Amino acid sequence: MRPIIGITSSAGEKLLVSLQKTYVNAITAAGGVPVVMPNKPGLEREYLNMCDGFLFSGGGDVAGKYFGQETHEKAAFMSEERDEFEITLAKLVYAAKKPTLGICRGHQVINIALGGDIIQHIEGHAQADSRHQATHYITVTEGSKMFKWMGKGRVKVNSFHHQVVDKLAPGFIPTAVSDDGYNEAYEYGGDWFCVCAQWHPEAMLESPEHILMMEFFKPLIEECKSLC
Repeated sequence: MRPIIGITSSAGEKLLVSLQKTYVNAITAAGGVPVVMPNKPGLEREYLNMCDGFLFSGGGDVAGKYFGQETHEKAAFMSEERDEFEITLAKLVYAAKKPTLGICRGHQVINIALGGDIIQHIEGHAQADSRHQATHYITVTEGSKMFKWMGKGRVKVNSFHHQVVDKLAPGFIPTAVSDDGYNEAYEYGGDWFCVCAQWHPEAMLESPEHILMMEFFKPLIEECKSLC
């Protein structure tokens, strides 16, 4: 059977669920069955039991109270309901050791949920180019899962963020860095399959020249199958 992958979502004033279709496309192409999860605190454990793996998607900023800071004046598109839902879910997923990927906001919120923090605002990392276009290079740590998947240490990626991971939560290992020194990826160093990236590999897959980014999603599906 194809593994069921729960994908977190955003919500608007009139929409219960909002999600770029590229996440669903990537999980489907990798061999999984995507299930988009509304932000409904109290349902986290049901989703945990339902899904074989998880993808924490991108979206708005996380409120500063969740990592011991005042919320920055440039924070935007925040949702207390989403913060509560995802932070609770991330803790449950970690405890259950369900295979997990995090992208952009997901990269930040998983780290926050498990004891890390973020820098709330930097300049120059929100590109004006199309979402599928790669605009800057990262250096991937040799020996990491990311290095094995990508097959090289220098990778060109896209960039749509103004917050970045700072202190990593216990157990996480930095695995990629931007040329200006910010964390672009990390993975868990123990018995939990968790890999997170600051860029958007799912959006890059909209361009055939970036098919390498499928290697970010395939291992999640393979890990889920190995545990079923």
